[in-house]
Amino acid sequence: MEKVKLKLSELTLDPDNAKIHTDAQVQQIVESIRRYGYNDPIGVAGENNMIVEGHGRYRALKILAEEDPKFECVDCIRLDHLSETQRKEYALAHNSTNMATGFDFEKLQENLKQIGDMEPFGLLIQVDESARVVEDDYEPPAQAPNKVKSGDKWQLGKHTLVCGDSTNPNTVEKVGGGGHLMHSSQIRRTTSITAAERNDNYRS
Repeated sequence: MEKVKLKLSELTLDPDNAKIHTDAQVQQIVESIRRYGYNDPIGVAGENNMIVEGHGRYRALKILAEEDPKFECVDCIRLDHLSETQRKEYALAHNSTNMATGFDFEKLQENLKQIGDMEPFGLLIQVDESARVVEDDYEPPAQAPNKVKSGDKWQLGKHTLVCGDSTNPNTVEKVGGGGHLMHSSQIRRTTSITAAERNDNYRS
């Protein structure tokens, strides 16, 4: 990886950059660089030094350069070894991987206690306590008594519904109401004959 010093005026923005940087976020980057320094070089490629990743830092550095000339020329890393497709993939990956996970709340709180108030630097992290999983004494309600028993029968218009084992002749008898019920093999045979008759009628 090659690191080079480039003037901000030599860098060009990627018109297809999909990452959104609000003014508030850019200001956070400004405050971060002021306090901790410029530690994350911008990635560039091509003869026009197009920014592959680092558009937010570029905007922040433009603001800082108005206050301090040392920010007019900054470290960049060259990504010329990547193809155009790879550059787009890298830009998306670089901007999305840090959003894939959250924080360990216990460790985060401990760190914030040691650090103190970060709000003056625009880097306040608020912990939503309601998002934490907390064990409680919740007991699921007792299951409602089963009011339906085997053998119960309901008449739903022309249809009959019976609670029971469909392989039990007594259950089948209840469904049929004493009438004749065809065995499944009879139903399949009747269906096949009816289908054959339809085909004959269609051909005629």
